[in-house]
Amino acid sequence: MSPELLLMVCAANVCRSPLAELLLRRGLAEHPDVQVASAGTLARSGREICFRVATWRDGGDWVAEAGAHRSRRIDPDLLEAAALILVSSRDVRADVVLAAPEVRGRTYTLREAAHLGEGFDAAAQTGHLGEVARYATHLDRARVVRGTIQGRRPRWGPARRADGPDIVDGHGRNRWAHRAALEEVSEATAAIVRQLGGHLA
Repeated sequence: MSPELLLMVCAANVCRSPLAELLLRRGLAEHPDVQVASAGTLARSGREICFRVATWRDGGDWVAEAGAHRSRRIDPDLLEAAALILVSSRDVRADVVLAAPEVRGRTYTLREAAHLGEGFDAAAQTGHLGEVARYATHLDRARVVRGTIQGRRPRWGPARRADGPDIVDGHGRNRWAHRAALEEVSEATAAIVRQLGGHLA
């Protein structure tokens, strides 16, 4: 069976989705049947990864992997090839579904997947479905039972976006907002790696 594609998508494909791609690829390194990639809904092809992602981890192997990344834009063929599409936010999901309506049922935000993926049995064998397709089916069923993440509104001020399904783009904002967005990506991908039976690297 050919590897299943697990696709990460954000807007520019230089910050949130490449970080998720790198972390998931490392965490699922012992799963040769899973291929991890990323793309952007508004990406300009060939742009380098942002500095904060390039320096997110120490070590030459991280620097080399991050340095090799070049942004690319989504296209219907890439989306159709993916067994599961994890996006940074609901607006990105809307753009993905607009580009390829048939992928709607297998497209989730990173934070939704981390929320809905609890209880997935990565070791279970169920016929012809690959691990990523089984995980996508689990997410779909859990969405009915558990529902989506709801943002909480504090008594004063705006709703805290981090409590909802979106990871707001921190790229180009102040360093605290940028780091907070990357930490949310890291937390969500760590949960997904665990759910898929991988190892945090």
